[in-house]
Amino acid sequence: MRPEFHSPSSQPTGFADHADRLVVRLYPPRGLPDIPDDHFVHRADLPELVTMLAIDLGPSVTPVPKTVADAWGMPAADLFDRALANIARASRVRWTKMSVPTRPPFTFDLLHGDGHAAAHALRAGRSLPRIGKHGNLVAMPACNVLLSTALDGAFTGPELETLLDMARGRFEAGPDSITPNLYWRSPAGQWEVQLAVRDGERTRLAPSDGFVECLVRMHRAQPR
Repeated sequence: MRPEFHSPSSQPTGFADHADRLVVRLYPPRGLPDIPDDHFVHRADLPELVTMLAIDLGPSVTPVPKTVADAWGMPAADLFDRALANIARASRVRWTKMSVPTRPPFTFDLLHGDGHAAAHALRAGRSLPRIGKHGNLVAMPACNVLLSTALDGAFTGPELETLLDMARGRFEAGPDSITPNLYWRSPAGQWEVQLAVRDGERTRLAPSDGFVECLVRMHRAQPR
């Protein structure tokens, strides 16, 4: 889904007028309108996605033009830090631990219902409720959904298929879809995209080299 961008021309342009309403939104590059790369304030935090600095207007968000940000006279990094702090401060949703009756049962963490839920993945520190020994598999299929599973032991095929299906289903259902792909967040906090590839009626994972090595380490660590 293409995001709705509204002109901020009728809004005050002073930083103090917007400071508490700054947010960030994640978009796939193909979901952005055809605009010059330097027109709006954005950066790349996650592979295959664009992090856009925006102003929360309530029913919609509007991206921050670079000319407006330049007039504020603040470094872009400080603006993004303020936006992420605003999301953390204003959020009223809480992580929920969920289980799916696979064999063995698949347990994951869900943040849902807040239009900025997916952006919580970008917060510094322990932005996820459980950090696995081998990192986390994370899905952000839409703006109001963030899924995470902590990788502590063996990760089975049914568990992976379940997470892929949930991410693909929520992405296709919309609104405000972001990506059907999964992300591996390493124990060191590095992010690698795990491509979700359609194969007929099924979705399969094209894992990154780093995640393949992670799976091998997890397998070797299992008791014999």
